[in-house]
Amino acid sequence: MLLRNEPNPGREVTSRPEGPVFIPLSNVVPALVIALISLAYLEEDGVLLSIALLAAVIVLTVATAAVWQMVVGGKWIIDLW
Repeated sequence: MLLRNEPNPGREVTSRPEGPVFIPLSNVVPALVIALISLAYLEEDGVLLSIALLAAVIVLTVATAAVWQMVVGGKWIIDLW
């Protein structure tokens, strides 16, 4: 029988978060691009939609490059061992 203040013997007690780490204001640019695309659809403006889709491609390219560099950096760190 476990009392309220006793730790669970089957679980390790740690101070780290158990989920993803959230970085404040890290999704502002993709959110603005989504808002721009939705505004272009609502206004039925082809030029604005083209600009918004180009901005989306640029944001996706930058995000992909950042993830790729993280993978390469992780591989470099593993190779140091």
